[in-house]
Amino acid sequence: MRNNTKKEVKAKANQEKAVRERELQEKRIAALEKEKVEAFAAYTHQISDTPFVPPVEGWTHEASLGTSRWYIILPKTGFASNGHFSLDGSHYVLDCLGIEGRNDYVSVLNSNTRWYLLRTKKINMGEHATSIKDNGLTMCLRQAGCYRVLAVVRQEPTQLPDRLNIPLPANLTATYSSDDVSFDYPQNWFIQERKNKDNKLFK
Repeated sequence: MRNNTKKEVKAKANQEKAVRERELQEKRIAALEKEKVEAFAAYTHQISDTPFVPPVEGWTHEASLGTSRWYIILPKTGFASNGHFSLDGSHYVLDCLGIEGRNDYVSVLNSNTRWYLLRTKKINMGEHATSIKDNGLTMCLRQAGCYRVLAVVRQEPTQLPDRLNIPLPANLTATYSSDDVSFDYPQNWFIQERKNKDNKLFK
C-alpha cells in the first residue's frame, strides 16, 4: 500500500510539474508573439514616419510599382494617409486630398535605392543620367526632360526583416537642441523624440 501511495504521489507531482511547465511555455510563446506584433508595428511606423528623402544624382529609370502596397511620402507633409493610386484611362494617377490634389505620375527608381513619383504621363524609356534641382523637388533626366517630384514611395512590409540595415553614420552636421540637451548627429540619421510618464527618450 505504501509503495502504491508513494508512486501515486510521485505521479501526481510529475503531472502537476508537466502542467506548470506547459503553462509557462504557453506564456512564453504568447509573450514572444506579442513582442513580434509590437516590433512589427514599430518597424512599419518607422518606415511610414520617416520624412521625405530627396532623390540623388545618378541613374534613373522607369519602374513599375507592381501589386505591392506602398506608403506615399509627400515632400512637405510626409506620410499621405489620405492618398491613393488609381487609373485614368491608360495612365496612373496619384489622388490626394488637400493642395496635392490629383496628378498623373510615372514611377521611377533612382540610383537603385528609392522609388519616386514624377508628375508626367510618360518618360522616354531607358536609363537616364539624373540631376536634381529645387532642393530635391525637381528631377531632370538627360534626354527626357525635368519633372516635379510628387512623392517618394516605400513598400509596405508584410513581415519583419531577417535583419535591420542601419546606415553608416555620415558627418555630424545635424544638430538637436532642447532645454535640457544639445548634441550633433549624422546628417543621414534622424531624431525622433518619444516620451513616457517619467522621462524623455531620444532615438
